[in-house]
Amino acid sequence: MTIETWEPPIDFSEILELLRVLMPDGKHHIDGDQSRLDSMAETYDEELDTVRVARRDDRIVGFSRFKPNPPDADATVLAYLWDVAVHPEYQRQGIGRALMVDLFTECRRSGYKRIWSRTYEDNGPAIALHRTTGFSIIFTKDDSIVWERTLDAAGETQ
Repeated sequence: MTIETWEPPIDFSEILELLRVLMPDGKHHIDGDQSRLDSMAETYDEELDTVRVARRDDRIVGFSRFKPNPPDADATVLAYLWDVAVHPEYQRQGIGRALMVDLFTECRRSGYKRIWSRTYEDNGPAIALHRTTGFSIIFTKDDSIVWERTLDAAGETQ
């Protein structure tokens, strides 16, 4: 497996199966594949977003996306992990963890000190992934859990 930056222009239809995992029908006005693609297009910023993809046998099997938070910050202190998803056929094979470790490396390289993320409170696999990669819950709101992970300078990944 390799993990690499997905360079713009990005065609999110290539990861539609992953988006179905990330954005189930009924969550935040998602209703079908076109609304998934529209949501990604609305939230994606070519200038600020970093999208990393995990490939196995030339197939995208997972991806992560992060950006500075807030987007107009002068200093790169806090990154926001918008997405991390693994194709259902490839889950429980360490790909999610590898994407997280890669995220920590990329964020450190960019000068970030902390990462925030959000999961749905009913997404057991995402909650487990956050817990096992060193995230802590900072608050809950509505149907979501907001997480934080501090990045140390030494590169320790837990």
